[in-house]
Amino acid sequence: MSRNYARRFQKDLVRLHSNVNLYQRLKYSLSYPGATDFLSELMQFQETLAAGVEAVRAKQAGQPHDEAAANRMIALGQNFIAMSQAGYLLAIPALAGENHEAEWQNAGNALLQTFETGQVSPFVLTYAGIGRTWRSGNADQFNEIVRLYSQQLERNYAATLKKCDAEVRFNSAEPFYVSTVLYVLAFLLGVFSWLRWPETLGRAGFWIVALAWVLATVGIATRMWLEGRPPVTNLSSLRPLRRLGRSRAVPYSRSGL
Repeated sequence: MSRNYARRFQKDLVRLHSNVNLYQRLKYSLSYPGATDFLSELMQFQETLAAGVEAVRAKQAGQPHDEAAANRMIALGQNFIAMSQAGYLLAIPALAGENHEAEWQNAGNALLQTFETGQVSPFVLTYAGIGRTWRSGNADQFNEIVRLYSQQLERNYAATLKKCDAEVRFNSAEPFYVSTVLYVLAFLLGVFSWLRWPETLGRAGFWIVALAWVLATVGIATRMWLEGRPPVTNLSSLRPLRRLGRSRAVPYSRSGL
């Protein structure tokens, strides 16, 4: 008994560690802890970027410089590095659009690129604006920023967003779960057909299996279209295919299943 308890304790401890680590990484995904008004800080960072970088370079070279500007820029750089290393969400899209889907990155990496490009990513500013309006409870500005951001994504990622909308509807429909329920219902009808009304229940079971098969087939085809590859990647992904194959092999007779 104590051994089982120790095993469960170890599993729960590992799960707690994983959840805490995920929480910490989420905290660094779109901002850094301690930032009270991240949007204002980013706007100030943009305005003082050139002077701050110049002050840091002068400090490193041992030349006269603005110590406050250099320290402020170094502190921001350290915060951005922490965001790039710990950030979990790849929420910042590539400016180039649809052909660069693999170039999505976290906010920290996008902000570090500001030192090279001289411009803060507009998508990072967008998320900072969304965060500020959410904290202030300004629903009108929040909705407007989200609307403008959605329009920008639709211009750059129209095909991807179309698939995202289709996948939301696909997940809501739950075709594999529904088909499983229908298969179970057909099985129960087959069992009861041995006791009463064999022809009626057998025929009903047949059409229920046919409907379940159609749902599973459409689900598999839709999943292949969404992922752009065959659905078989591991043992668990074989379940819909096994279910589909079994439905075609179910024998029927006048007495039911």
